[in-house]
Amino acid sequence: MKNMSVLTEKAKEQGLRLTRQRKVVYEELTKVDTHPRAEEVFQMVKRRLPQVSLGTVYRNLKTLKEMGLISEYKYARNYSRFDARMEAHNHFTCLKCDRVFDLLEPPNLNFQQILPKQSGFKVRYSRLEFYGECPNCSRMNSF
Repeated sequence: MKNMSVLTEKAKEQGLRLTRQRKVVYEELTKVDTHPRAEEVFQMVKRRLPQVSLGTVYRNLKTLKEMGLISEYKYARNYSRFDARMEAHNHFTCLKCDRVFDLLEPPNLNFQQILPKQSGFKVRYSRLEFYGECPNCSRMNSF
């Protein structure tokens, strides 16, 4: 599994142990595109490791984030969600069902107009978020 080789490589580079719990947390997070909260990751991991604690999941999410393997985002409701998709992408949050969707197609933005060169800012990365209703919630409201 490609994801596991990346995890193994990063752990070795950074001198970190590759515990079973860390592997399972990472595996479960790479299987989904739902941007789960820590409690949801805990429930996913608990199916495979019934003895795992919520604290262990939190610690492993923090370590995976520090390793550069996952991202942590705070959304409108001010809680963290985790994402194993590390390539640049934006998000759409449905205000009805609270799901977060990946938007892989980059929007056409002219960063020269947003941050002129003379501003002195050096952009390392950007994050664009959209909020509204997902197609499913929009359909349900139209009845």
